[in-house]
Amino acid sequence: MTVSSRHLRSQSFHHHSPRTRLQGELMKPFTFSFPYMSARHIVKAFEVYAKNVQLTFGLGEALLIRSNDFTLQLCGEHAAFDPRVGDFLQRKETYVVPKNFRRFVSKAAWLMPRESTVRIECVKNSMRFFGAYGGVSYKAILPFDCPLKFEFEISPHRLRSALARMSDKLMISIGDGFVKMEDSAGRTVVVKRL
Repeated sequence: MTVSSRHLRSQSFHHHSPRTRLQGELMKPFTFSFPYMSARHIVKAFEVYAKNVQLTFGLGEALLIRSNDFTLQLCGEHAAFDPRVGDFLQRKETYVVPKNFRRFVSKAAWLMPRESTVRIECVKNSMRFFGAYGGVSYKAILPFDCPLKFEFEISPHRLRSALARMSDKLMISIGDGFVKMEDSAGRTVVVKRL
């Protein structure tokens, strides 16, 4: 799954193992986009259902996830499959994100309204934060000794929420159109570059 500032995109990857094959069912790759907040609720629901259960996916106007005990219908939209995402999830050259990065994101989230976004760019050995909404603006520069150059926009509230679920040491890398932040446990945030 990948995260953009407003949506979570679910891309299935076709595997040929017996564990993922459904008997008598047609398996084909699909891409479906739905709101980020829906994704958080789905994850929480699956945590409650933390048992080995077979899931059946159905795709029509909505994405259906079904087990013997429940059916979950997700409203969203079909999205174009982006093969760059699968390639990007492979480990690339990474750099350690400065520890103050979380503090800068939290401050932006504290100052900015929920529907706002903050632009984060990495240039000239620094990471710069820019956000403005109505009469409120946020600008900050975080020293970051890193040769990467990138720029992306994201909700500081959503980024803060995702970072709160990750360990303290964050690694960052860039790929063709994406920025990836990952912790040592493999929890990942992928954001589309501008």
